[in-house]
Amino acid sequence: MSIRTSLILSYLALVVLLTFGMLTGADWIGEKLRRKNLTFTENAVKKITEANLGLSEKILKKYGEFSVVDVAEAIARELSYLLASKKSYSYAAMRRDPTLRRVAVQDILTPDGVAGYTDLLDIFGVSVLHPNPTVEGKNFVMWADEFPEMWKLVNSSFSQPKVNGYYTFIDRDCKKRQKFMALVRVPKTPFVVVAAVNIDKYFLPAHEHIKRHSEETRKRADQAIAHYAADMDRKVKIVGLIGGGALSLIGILFGFFFAANISRPLLRLRQGVGELGEGNFEVAVPEKGAREVVDLAHRPWL
Repeated sequence: MSIRTSLILSYLALVVLLTFGMLTGADWIGEKLRRKNLTFTENAVKKITEANLGLSEKILKKYGEFSVVDVAEAIARELSYLLASKKSYSYAAMRRDPTLRRVAVQDILTPDGVAGYTDLLDIFGVSVLHPNPTVEGKNFVMWADEFPEMWKLVNSSFSQPKVNGYYTFIDRDCKKRQKFMALVRVPKTPFVVVAAVNIDKYFLPAHEHIKRHSEETRKRADQAIAHYAADMDRKVKIVGLIGGGALSLIGILFGFFFAANISRPLLRLRQGVGELGEGNFEVAVPEKGAREVVDLAHRPWL
């Protein structure tokens, strides 16, 4: 194998190794950066999703509370037209009046079904109209010790036009439930409209719906981020390969150039030595090339 070929192959091997090392190092660094950016982006999306979820639940809760209060106020206005003109009230007659019962006792609905109901108390705590007939005629003070939060709200409604809050009480099926209640005085009457909803049926289903959609949105965002990261990684590798190929090509060209510069003076020197061997003592070897070659060409030949 000639010196020129050996030099070219050695230079080419060096260029290939350097290029491979650079691409491997760049790929390793790029992978670390990609993973770091992906983790950072996923955490950012998660935090934003959680913040949006918390805000949505807060807004939804306030909207739900407002809706319950609005139902109680609407029924109180309607009952005021039916009851305000009367000087005395017969609870038994009121319970037999289908129009009065239809207005005072209503289901509070959500897209998932019945979540609560409305009923009617007097300002002493006696249940006048209630969806559970066994409760009618009973005074809510009898539950004051067992359900103090409920009684505090009911008792406040005797002196305030509007009261609302959270509490625990028995439902129409006689089971204890966490509830939200709005109490509104019927104008010009001794009655209070009560609108009560079960939290697990009124607020929580909507919260779960928001959570599901938020989780789906987060998953889609994670998939989009991962797809984008993979696409960027692919493009970086393509650019790296193209750059490495271009660098290798440039290296090969420089290899040919440097190999020629080194081998050409040696070939001339070899030619001169050959002519000397044939008896041509007038041959002149150009003093060009590396210092060692010039020094060798400059020596006297005997």
